Amino acid sequence: SDLDTGAFSEVPIRNDVRRMRSLGLLRDGSLCVQSWNPGAAAGKWDAGYFDLFDGTQFKPLADPPPGSGYSTLFAARDGDLWLGGDNGMAWYYKNKWRLFPVANRAVPGPVIRFAELPNERIWCATREKLWEFDGQNWSSLSAGFSNIHDLWCSRDGSVWVADDGGMHRFSKNGWIGNSREEGLPDAAVLGIFEDQRGRIWAGTPRGLSLYQIGRAHV
Repeated sequence: SDLDTGAFSEVPIRNDVRRMRSLGLLRDGSLCVQSWNPGAAAGKWDAGYFDLFDGTQFKPLADPPPGSGYSTLFAARDGDLWLGGDNGMAWYYKNKWRLFPVANRAVPGPVIRFAELPNERIWCATREKLWEFDGQNWSSLSAGFSNIHDLWCSRDGSVWVADDGGMHRFSKNGWIGNSREEGLPDAAVLGIFEDQRGRIWAGTPRGLSLYQIGRAHV
């Protein structure tokens, strides 16, 4: 999309690609996408392609991950990459991929989102729980959420969780919940975003809401 004109233009892709999925941004701002052809012969397209889009063209990811079914990517400050999806997750560390498959119960459930805390600890969210990585393995942090949709660590170090029950903020003082009583237009929060001014926005089925100290405002 051209921000000056508001017009969209087509980006050339591989001739043999029929579907594409956006996974997330790398630290340099390039977008990682996974593409595949669901009509191809079995086995050839199990993982598909992993490409980086720099705003002009697609280039193959230098060291693509094994497996498929990924839906989200997170780039840590130290250069590590995390991929999550229905089958588990993959971690790119010291030029090598390590898998945490759901089948091995490394993390029970598909991974929705990742976040990095100021102490460089990595958290991830499944539908009902938050998890923390200690450098080797994952352990459960907090449960009882109602269908998690998003996870975000803001600049001040607070962790935000969006689920069907509202917004949940974790800081040094513990968890604080925000729901309709605090000004959200809907009980469910589907997405979280922090803008360039450090303001936290919540996306709900009934529109956007801006968080201000003590209350959310539509």
